[in-house]
Amino acid sequence: MAESAEQNPNYVPALRKGFALLELLAAQGPLSLAQVERASGLNRTMSYRLLRVMGELGYIEHDEERHTYGLGMRVLQLGSMMAERLNFERIAWPFLASLREELQETIVLGVLSGKDVVSLGVLEGERKSGPSQRLGSADPVHATSLGKAILAFHSPDECTLKIASLSSLPRKTPKTIVDPGALASDLRRTRVRGYALEDEENAIGERSVAVPVLGEGGRPLAGLALAGSVERVDLSRAEEIAERLWQASQAMSGRMDATPGRLAS
Repeated sequence: MAESAEQNPNYVPALRKGFALLELLAAQGPLSLAQVERASGLNRTMSYRLLRVMGELGYIEHDEERHTYGLGMRVLQLGSMMAERLNFERIAWPFLASLREELQETIVLGVLSGKDVVSLGVLEGERKSGPSQRLGSADPVHATSLGKAILAFHSPDECTLKIASLSSLPRKTPKTIVDPGALASDLRRTRVRGYALEDEENAIGERSVAVPVLGEGGRPLAGLALAGSVERVDLSRAEEIAERLWQASQAMSGRMDATPGRLAS
């Protein structure tokens, strides 16, 4: 007999009910506890508990004068962050396409997300030989040129804090940097030379060069990388590749009509 959705251990009913309340308030506007109870079908105790928890997190606001509950500022912030990210991708895309056409290799735009770097834009090279880079894919920040380019261009104090927050550096290949001290040294070298290198640290046979995309105050928002096989991405060309990436990165930054400062976490 097939199990129902409610019997599935991954169902998480409280979470589903919480999202249902958010959608209810988004559709109907501020409601009293009694109105929430009637409209949601939840009992008063469950309604109150969910509203209280989401209030503590900033997703719900309680109007004490009107005795109503409505959406909180955190919801607006999330929507704003999403709009900024979409705007960022829209601005970046023509530059990615131009780089791919000129350099004939895979071009990737990525942002930090916790301990990973996530691909926001990927244009595969015409002669791609290795595994495909997927839009939305996540790779360990310490094992990628994208991640290292973003980390290196934070202030020294911020960079140190972010390295400490990684807690562990999983090994992807025999060349992956797994010692925090060695990673810190690599990031210092990255900042001095102006670009990051990944030489078979995330995947055997693959190499990449990356620079940051800087926002207001020089804060790194994202990373821009050229990736390809070790045969095609020659280290003797790394500085030349980085110079072209920097040109695109700076032009991209100049086109931003709204600086997505929260993209880098």
